[in-house]
Amino acid sequence: MAAEEPFLVDLGEADEPNETAAALPNDIADNNDEETGNSNLQSKEDIVAIFVVAFDTKSGNVIEWKKTHHPEIDFDGIEFKSMASGAHNIKSDFVYFKQNRWYGLTCYAKLAVASEEERGARMKSVGVLSLTYASLHNHMDFLQTAVDRELRSPGVYTELEAYFERHKSTDLDLKEERKSLKHFPLPDLPVSRKPLPLKKKRLIFS
Repeated sequence: MAAEEPFLVDLGEADEPNETAAALPNDIADNNDEETGNSNLQSKEDIVAIFVVAFDTKSGNVIEWKKTHHPEIDFDGIEFKSMASGAHNIKSDFVYFKQNRWYGLTCYAKLAVASEEERGARMKSVGVLSLTYASLHNHMDFLQTAVDRELRSPGVYTELEAYFERHKSTDLDLKEERKSLKHFPLPDLPVSRKPLPLKKKRLIFS
């Protein structure tokens, strides 16, 4: 059987994050309108985890920092899903993926540094795991700002912790998650490491 092509969501230019909903697959967009409504998604405390992934010249991709109030969250492999495909050749990008039954979004960025240990480039992604796919775009602006801050001031997570506390889900949200996620199905997709042809294309990992 031939390998499936990676699923790409066209978000438009990076400075237009609020247009994400218009680019959602039909089955997700339809359920968004009928079952939840944009206003509910924007006000929902939907985050179950927040994290930082970095590229280490000796160890490869590593989880630098993470925060969650739910022991059910499994971070295994998230360090590989979170970094942009062809990261060494990309300055910045957003990456969508699925982590078990949660939906992830990271903002990846690269910064040139005068460091032999880092081989002249510092690469990181800051991301969140959410209860719903359709609400992820609400966090794009923060993630873009956060990854720039982490690149320039490594090891400072105060703003990330504060953001998580403002947007974290409650225990009730987590228990009700299985009911809400049926309205936001994401196809099972193969992982692809091929570079994206255009910067405005975003790669979703399953």
